[in-house]
Amino acid sequence: MPEERKKLGWGTEKKPDYVLGIAEADFAIENADIVIAGSAPEKIIQRCIRAKKLVFRYSERPFKNGPEIFKFPFRLIKWRFLNPQNVRLLSAGAFSAKDFAKFGLFKKRAYKWGYFPETVRYENPKAVFSGKDCAEILWCGRFLRWKHPEICIELAERLKNAGLCFRIKLIGLGEEEENLRRAVLEKSLSENIVFLGAMNPSEVRREMEKAGIFILTSGKREGWGAVLNEAMNSGCAVIGNSEAGAVTYLINDGENGFTYKNGADELFGKVKFLLENPSVQKRLGFAAYKTIVDSWNAKTAAKRFYVLSEKVLSGEEGVFFENGPCGKA
Repeated sequence: MPEERKKLGWGTEKKPDYVLGIAEADFAIENADIVIAGSAPEKIIQRCIRAKKLVFRYSERPFKNGPEIFKFPFRLIKWRFLNPQNVRLLSAGAFSAKDFAKFGLFKKRAYKWGYFPETVRYENPKAVFSGKDCAEILWCGRFLRWKHPEICIELAERLKNAGLCFRIKLIGLGEEEENLRRAVLEKSLSENIVFLGAMNPSEVRREMEKAGIFILTSGKREGWGAVLNEAMNSGCAVIGNSEAGAVTYLINDGENGFTYKNGADELFGKVKFLLENPSVQKRLGFAAYKTIVDSWNAKTAAKRFYVLSEKVLSGEEGVFFENGPCGKA
């Protein structure tokens, strides 16, 4: 695991009993009826396919860096050979199924999926969210170019020039941190932008519970973006870049958050609107919370996957859920 992720608190928890070692896993796969194959040795996956097991590829989009046309013929032959008609796709992000479809793969056999962080269910969510700071905007992640944390600097400058009361909190570490801090000083934004450094997942959740607005600025290299699940679960009014994998799966624009696709101009307009309309913030935040606790969570995904698998094993084909996990990708 990369050092940056360790500093953010990942990989430190004790492994639960259902996490198996290599020898145990090999035995379990041999005796399984259904296999979800994420990052795994291809020889094991092919063994399952030859044994006629029900196999689901679990994948983010393969073309995070663009289609790479010169590799297309090789990938077309290889991927179609490795994925015969009895293999299906769990699309971890809105673009995974579309990327694979360019190779004629998983047609009518691709289902919405994603990442499912811990879901918190509050006894009285409205009371919890009523204490949010509607002037507080949160950004969380590694400071990498493709996550575009620099947009926060431009956003702060424009909000300040518009005379709005706000504060942007940045959680994380990364190679772009020095450039970000320098830009904050150069543009005299020290009172508007706060660097919180690395935080473990529970500390991040506490910050999300306090913030009125959460923004996800990552581009197409963000296969999913699990911080969006967590921010919605924490009742934030979320605004996400539609190029990130999770955004169009989780956000219905105007209903439980906002999406944007035209860079800083559109993001600025939507943040400004929310700062000026705290009642809308709270309405979107509560709807975002309901989206996670009602459908986009591990328990719902597991139940739906069980139903989907039963139907496929009994010979049925098609889409059995309209929206959410296991819906049509």
